[in-house]
Amino acid sequence: MVQIYDHLWQTKLEIPFGGVHTHACFLTCSSGNVLIYNTSHEDDIQHVAEAGGSIEDLIESLKIYRELNPDVVISSASAGETSLVEVTQDQWRVDIDNKIQELKQSE
Repeated sequence: MVQIYDHLWQTKLEIPFGGVHTHACFLTCSSGNVLIYNTSHEDDIQHVAEAGGSIEDLIESLKIYRELNPDVVISSASAGETSLVEVTQDQWRVDIDNKIQELKQSE
């Protein structure tokens, strides 16, 4: 990981499939840590784990996101013509609920 600012880190470049270049960003704060996108590099995952936080912290963050009502969701990585998806409030909440259930099962 590369430290960009005092509390902001960026993971190594990933090219998950042809033409897509992506990084994850990791923000450390006194109120909790935030991972923006994900990484498949084990050493980056270990760095995040050592900084603290828990699956329960992530679930609580997702519950906050669940209450948002986005019209469009933009991916941090994509292939094809666009990285955005239009969503309804119901679709958004179902997606968040599914991720929360997946995280609970991994505990």
